[in-house]
Amino acid sequence: MFKTILEALQRKFPGVDAAMLEPIARKLAKTTTKEDEVTTSVEGVTFQQVAESYSDFIVITTLRTISVLTL
Repeated sequence: MFKTILEALQRKFPGVDAAMLEPIARKLAKTTTKEDEVTTSVEGVTFQQVAESYSDFIVITTLRTISVLTL
């Protein structure tokens, strides 16, 4: 279900990197169990959630970079 949700999120938010949408898709995949629920679940996702996911993505990427540089 994760892949189907991710594809639906990419259609709803074109141009947004898949890596930023993946955490949202994973979260939705835990509660969305049927194909016919995907549209409703994705419609409930707001741009605010995408922005928060982007913020988390930047922080995680930065922390990974720092940890690699300090090794």
